[in-house]
Amino acid sequence: MSAPPLIEVAASQQQTAGFGAQLWGITEDYQLISTIQGPPLTPWSPWSKPDWDGAPNQIFGVAACQQGDSYAQIFVLDNQMQLWTAWQSQGGNWSNFAGPNWNGAPPLQRLCASAQGGGQGAQLFGITDKGDIVSCNQATPGSNDWSGWYSMGGPSPTLWITASLQNDPRIQLYALDENQSLWTNFQTAPGNGWAGFEGPNWNAPPGPFQVIATVAQGGTRGAQVWGVDENGALWTCYEQTSGGEWSGWLGPNWADAPTFMRITAAQLDSGPVQFWGIDTNMSLWSIMQQSPGGDWGPWVNS
Repeated sequence: MSAPPLIEVAASQQQTAGFGAQLWGITEDYQLISTIQGPPLTPWSPWSKPDWDGAPNQIFGVAACQQGDSYAQIFVLDNQMQLWTAWQSQGGNWSNFAGPNWNGAPPLQRLCASAQGGGQGAQLFGITDKGDIVSCNQATPGSNDWSGWYSMGGPSPTLWITASLQNDPRIQLYALDENQSLWTNFQTAPGNGWAGFEGPNWNAPPGPFQVIATVAQGGTRGAQVWGVDENGALWTCYEQTSGGEWSGWLGPNWADAPTFMRITAAQLDSGPVQFWGIDTNMSLWSIMQQSPGGDWGPWVNS
């Protein structure tokens, strides 16, 4: 899959109609494009623009996740910080976009999303125009029953957020404050309750981060988190067991990575994680685990 120049990227696992993961990108002219993996570990489709009706003319933010079942949902922001969404149905088909201000959303600067455990569906997080973290959640997988928006607390103003399951399955949320310092908050039970934010400088990062990303791993490990420092160098740490102790930070330039300005990751249906980064030339790179929770292969420039 040869990618055009990209300014933003997001990924989601899929488990429907024989597809693997799906990767979303925003081009230089703020258009949403996508590529899909067929059956796990098969080649990816060419990049294309979604043909669903109702999309905003320009896209300035994107997040995606599974809904707690086998279907994915995508969330995007337009140039007025208004929220839109579309979702998969049986057979892997997508709905038209719903919006603007889907689910009564306030103006939002950034998004992240994660599937939940505990019988619930997806959970969506956003940073408001005032820098506060807010969230809403889907009552049951694949339903149209979403909660209203509520505050998550945490640092304010917040600059960046990312979230994933921990492979146990509880969500863990990560945030960067105005000093680019790392904070985290995690569910105390699958789909229910939050422990409260820990930070600043959670898990003793090497310094300020510009952007962060996270994903649940397969195998016996829990989540993995990546951060890009002020020089564009990539760092990572991981839960050594699901919901357990964390490693120290590995880096700079983890796994001989190029310098990045945007990053994302998703677990493939076969179990390994795939990670993507956009370098300072807007070129897309990727690296993939060789086995669930295992070692990593080489970087590929796509």
